[in-house]
Amino acid sequence: MSFTPFDLERIQSVWEQVVDYNLTESGVHPLRLEELLGGDEGKLAELLATEINYPHVNGIPALRQNIAGLYDGAGVENVLVTVGAAEANNIVMQTLMQPGDELATQTPTYKQVWGLALNAGHVVRPFHMRADAGWALDLADLDAQVNANTTPLLPPPIG
Repeated sequence: MSFTPFDLERIQSVWEQVVDYNLTESGVHPLRLEELLGGDEGKLAELLATEINYPHVNGIPALRQNIAGLYDGAGVENVLVTVGAAEANNIVMQTLMQPGDELATQTPTYKQVWGLALNAGHVVRPFHMRADAGWALDLADLDAQVNANTTPLLPPPIG
């Protein structure tokens, strides 16, 4: 099996620190720490007193409890906090996709999930958004890509 690189991440890793205008980034422009503190000396002391340690790998318990509280029937055991969408996407793909499953995925879109499926040996079946129709979903195309081997990437209900 060959490895399909995630082109956007590859381009970013090569170029994002050396270009004047980075049009591939979806995050916010970085701030200096002094901008975050807003000139408040008390906040500086608080920052300097912050312990830097290895965090809870599945999220700080208080954060997980607060998230679980947003959903009826959910508990801390139902919540996993990841360090970003890339980690979450990888976990979803590894958890829900089984050998022989196929993935129907929208295009154009962020192609990380597409690459994860290909690199795990799954068939990827793209369905399109139509630029000529105001980027509307082509429902006939979606219907044509879904078959008995297509795994819906939806989590099971809680409770």
